[in-house]
Amino acid sequence: MSALVYPGVGQFIQKRWVAGAIYTFAFTATGGYFVFEFARIMIVYLSQMTFDAPAQPAPGFRGLLVGFLLALLAYAASLIDTYAAHTRALRALQAAHPSMHP
Repeated sequence: MSALVYPGVGQFIQKRWVAGAIYTFAFTATGGYFVFEFARIMIVYLSQMTFDAPAQPAPGFRGLLVGFLLALLAYAASLIDTYAAHTRALRALQAAHPSMHP
């Protein structure tokens, strides 16, 4: 459940420090890029609200979309990795203790 909070947290709880650091960094970097692109677009649009500013072309939304999709990909990859590691750990535990099968 903690993997839903922030990417990398599930890996840290599983004591998989390197994977946790990678997923945390990946999500923070891509999320930061998304916020940067959003702020860039908003600054251009808000600057158009003053009539004394020269007109600027509308910014493209490609960077915003790329940032969002990369952050979403990092989030999904973190969840899948946490689930896969948990499943491997359960299988290893069941193999070590055959009497514990449900």
